[in-house]
This record gives sequence, C-alpha cells and structure tokens, in this order.
Amino acid sequence: MKKMAGTSIKIKLVAMFITVIVFSMGILGIASYGISKKSLSDLGNRALKNKINMGITFMEALESQVQEGKLTREEAQEIFKSKMLNPKKGDGKTRGQNEKLELDIGAYMFAINSQGIEMMHPFKEGDDISNIVDPKGNNIVKLIIEEGKHPKNNGIIKYYWKNPGENKIRAKTNAVAYFEPWDWYVNVGAYDEDFYRPAQKVLNIILLFSLINLLVGSSLILWFLNKKLNPLKELSESMKEVAEGNLNIELEIKSNDEIGKIQESFGKMLKAQREMIKKIKVSVEEVLGQSENLSATSEEMASSSQEVAKTMQQIAEGSSSQANDLQEIVGLMTELTQNIENALRELATVKDETLNTSNRANIGKSEMDKLIRTIEDIKNAFEIVTLKVNNLTNSVKEISNITNVITSIAEQTNLLALNAAIEAARAGEAGRGFAVVADEVRKLAEESKKSASEIVELVNSIEKDTDDVIITSKDVDGFIKSQATAVEKTVASFGDILESIERIAPLMKNTYNAMDEMVSSKDKVLLKVEAVSAVTEENTAAAEEVAASSEELSASSQEVAATANTLNQLATDLANAVERFRLN
Repeated sequence: MKKMAGTSIKIKLVAMFITVIVFSMGILGIASYGISKKSLSDLGNRALKNKINMGITFMEALESQVQEGKLTREEAQEIFKSKMLNPKKGDGKTRGQNEKLELDIGAYMFAINSQGIEMMHPFKEGDDISNIVDPKGNNIVKLIIEEGKHPKNNGIIKYYWKNPGENKIRAKTNAVAYFEPWDWYVNVGAYDEDFYRPAQKVLNIILLFSLINLLVGSSLILWFLNKKLNPLKELSESMKEVAEGNLNIELEIKSNDEIGKIQESFGKMLKAQREMIKKIKVSVEEVLGQSENLSATSEEMASSSQEVAKTMQQIAEGSSSQANDLQEIVGLMTELTQNIENALRELATVKDETLNTSNRANIGKSEMDKLIRTIEDIKNAFEIVTLKVNNLTNSVKEISNITNVITSIAEQTNLLALNAAIEAARAGEAGRGFAVVADEVRKLAEESKKSASEIVELVNSIEKDTDDVIITSKDVDGFIKSQATAVEKTVASFGDILESIERIAPLMKNTYNAMDEMVSSKDKVLLKVEAVSAVTEENTAAAEEVAASSEELSASSQEVAATANTLNQLATDLANAVERFRLN
C-alpha cells in the first residue's frame, strides 16, 4: 500500500485503465460466451425437435398408407429407416448415418420400443439397451420412455455418454417423441460440445479484440497522460522553487484548459507576490532610515534635556544662596547674570532642537502612514489572489459535479444498451444488427464512464493542490496582518511622542521668555535689593519647574529612542523575512 502511495499518478492511471479494460473485457467474454452457449443450446434443441417432428410427420404419412392397405407395417417401417438413415448394409444389421440429416453436428436418429429394443439405429439395430446406464447412474431407456410418454421438458432429455475406447465423458442431448401406432420412441441426439463450437470461436475473437484494445488503449492513455501531466509536473516543481523563496519563475502556458488556467493563475499570483515583496523592501528601507534618524534625534534631545536640568538645578541652588546671604548678592550678581545668559543660550538651543524634533517626528509619522497604506495595498492585492484561488477551487468542484452527471448518464446508457442487447438476442437473426449497435453503444458508455472517472481523479488532485495554495495564502495573509498591527502600534507611539513634544514646546518658550526678561532686568536688580528675596524665591520655583520639565523631556526622549529602536528591530525582522524571497 505504501509503495502504491509513492507511485506517480501516471502509473496509477495506466494501471487503473489496464485493470478496467481487462476486467470489462473479461466480463464481456464470459457473458458473451455464456449467452452464446445458451443461445446455441436452445437453437440445437429446436433443431433436434424439428427433426423429430419431421420424422413423426413422415411416420404418420406412412401409417396412413398402412391403414389404406397400400403398405404393410414392416414395409412402412423399412421405408422410414432407409430415409432417416440408410438401407441395410450387407451384414443385415448396420445402416450407417445419413449425412444429409446430421445437422452438421453429428446428430442421427434412432428409435426404441417399450422393451428397450433398438428398432432403428445406424449400428445397433435389434440390440437390447434396457439395462444401459450412463456414467452418472441414469437409466437411458427409462429417461427416454418417461419423457416420450409424459413430456416434462418439452421432449428434451440430458444424459452423459462415454464411447468405447474414449476416456472422456461427454454430455449429450436427446429430443424424443413417442409414436404410439408403432410403439416407437423416436430419438435424435447430439453431443452438447458440438453445439458450443461457435461459442468458443466467439470467445477467441473477444480475447483477441481485448488484447488489441488493451494495447491500443494503453498507448493512447500514455500519450494523453504525458501530454496532460507534464504541465502539472512543471507547476509542482515551480511551487517547490517558490516555497524555497525563488520568485523568479516564468511558466510557459501550452494549453487553454483547466491546467493552463491554473498555470496562468499561478503566474499572476507570482507577479503579485513579486510586486508585494518589492514594495515591502522599499518601505522597510525607508522605515530603517527614518527610525535611525529618529533614534539619533531623540538621543540628542535627551542629552540636551539633561544639560538643561543640570543648569536649572544650578540656578535653583544659586537662588537659595542669594536668599540666605543677601549681603553677597551684589558680588554674585555678575556671575549670576553670566550664568543666566549661558542658560538662555542653552535654552534657545533646546527650543530649536525641540522644534526640529517635532518636525522630524511629524515626518516620521507621515512615513509610517505611507507604510500602513502600502501594507494595506499589499493585503488587498493578496486578498484578490486568495479570491482567485477560491474561484478556481469552485470551478474545480463544478467540473467534478459535471463529471458525476456524465458518469450517471454513462451508467444509464450502459443499462439501456444491455437491455437492447437482451431484446436483440430474443429477436434472433432479425435483431443481430441491432445487437451490434447496442454493444457499440455500451462500449461507448463504458469508455465515457472510465474517462469521467479519470477526470474525477485528476480534478481531485488539482483540488488538493489548490487547497495547499489557499492554506499558504492564509499564512502569508496572517503574517501581513500581524505586520500591519505592529506598524499601527508604532504609529500610535509616534502620536504619543508628538503630543509630549507639543506639551514641552510651550514650556520651553515660556522659560526662554522668562530668562530673556531676567537678562533684560539685570541692571534693575541692583536697585531693587529689597525685592531680591522675593525675586530669588520666584527664580527658585521657576528653576525647579524648568528642571522638572527638562527631566520630563529627557524621559520622553528616552521613550522616543526606545520606540525608534523597536521600530528599527521590527523593520529589520521584516527585511529578514522578505530577504528569503529571490527577485531579479
């Protein structure tokens, strides 16, 4: 069974075809031989009965002459013997057979009386055969007398006979009729095998025809299978190449049938996959570049935020010192002013970098939106491919249904042809021509049924291959959907980053304006020493606020960097996934 499972479909179909031919022709030969034997047996029985009826009619005519006194009964009986057999030979006992009345099957007429004496026989006239039994134990005289007087089988008896010097026991058929005026049981017998010689010729002809049919049919089916299965073999090899990642496959479509359509659909699918992989590669490269830029920018922003936080901490410490030691404020003001100016410059840089980061984040979000649209286009294109494959599966199923209808019609045609053959056989010679036509119709029906079965096998194989393609398509579709989900999450993270940056920007602007005002008011500070304490407290609070904002900005920048790294890793994984596909 395992060996058969690994055999090619061509060998299976050829083996099945040979099996069907041998089986059908065997059934045909056996049935034809049996029907021929039955028909020839019935024909032989009728011929024997006709000869008996002819003999009885002749005997009645002779008996009427006896009754009219024209002949004696002995003369009438001798005339009958001479006509049905031959005149007595020189030995006074034997007559020999009348070749004109043998029916071409070695049949001859003989008669016995009620005591079992041979009243007429080619070689045994006058012999007593009342005690003769056949090899099966049947008393032949008893069989003849019972059927002759009380016919139960239309005047036909069967027994077995073995001639002297022969080893073979042969079946024999006798037609018998009783002629009461002479007390004769008239018989005409022949061996059954003589009836069946034409049937043996019919069987030999059928066997010869079966052999020719097998050779011709096998040649035709091999030619047909080579023509139809080679494209499937090429398609299978191409699918293996695609499974290994080679998308540079070009199929040569040589037919416009279902196999050709499968090749065409496979080619369209490959083309769509090539375009999809190309777009994915381009998108991945763009995402990698943008994610690297975003990562670098976020790192720079984090570094700047840390510097700002550090500076603000220094400002807070300075303000506290000023509050504790107002006597030293004048001397320290110059240093404070310098520090404020430095902080202002740093803050201006931070503000500019924040704006740049916001712009770059917007660009990154736009690129991610493009990537989502590209993946959506890929998913839609792949859904179209899947729909085409599903349509192909439905077409294969419709072909299977049509094949079932053809098989049903072939079976009904075969049954009608068989009925027609039976009616033709009953019609005898008049129905012989009709029987030939019925037999040809039956053969055509059987061939149609066989072809339909082959189509069913082929359609089942195609249906299995398309199911495999659908399963692969679903796997790829799931992968695309998972990638789309990951990208959508990344876009959401980008949105969060943008919101954080937009919250930081006003704070940075306010801080910058405040620092600018502080620089502008440095000359007035000396004149308002009394208000230094209050101003110092305000500066301390503002510095702490700026430090907190800087720390938040640093944390947000770190989150942006982490998100950029995640995006970079996703893009790298996607690039590795599509890298296994080879494109020109």
